[in-house]
Amino acid sequence: MLQQAIHADLNILDTVIAKEIGYHDVAEEILTEYPPWMDSSFFTVDAGLLSGLIESNAHDPSVVVGRMATGEKFIDNHGREDIIASCNPLCVDMETASIVHVCYINRIPFSAIRTISDTPKESGNEVFKKNCQCAGKKSVIVLRRYLDSILIIKP
Repeated sequence: MLQQAIHADLNILDTVIAKEIGYHDVAEEILTEYPPWMDSSFFTVDAGLLSGLIESNAHDPSVVVGRMATGEKFIDNHGREDIIASCNPLCVDMETASIVHVCYINRIPFSAIRTISDTPKESGNEVFKKNCQCAGKKSVIVLRRYLDSILIIKP
């Protein structure tokens, strides 16, 4: 549920709804020239889930939509420019692409909601730890808005 901001306009506790998700540290041809033979190295989220998440959170300016990227290490200010140049994500983490990769292979519709726990201005392990719980709660709020919009609760 937590993400590190790459885009300079994102702030701590802003939330990103993924439009597409990829790896920032895996060569594109690994995904396009070998199984699963993808058209692109980015996994596109389910259109229905994306639409519902956007619509149910449209009133919240701290919720944005864009690209996410995953890699195998925590990114501090070193390496940030390379990631921007290679795939230009709004945020990065260490698990989302691997989860959606499994969904893609198994034809399971997916989406991702991630809340920013640290930024280029406020980064490091201490900042991450400080914001971890609040960021997790914010992701749940964004998801709940969507679930509330699709569930009909009978008395």
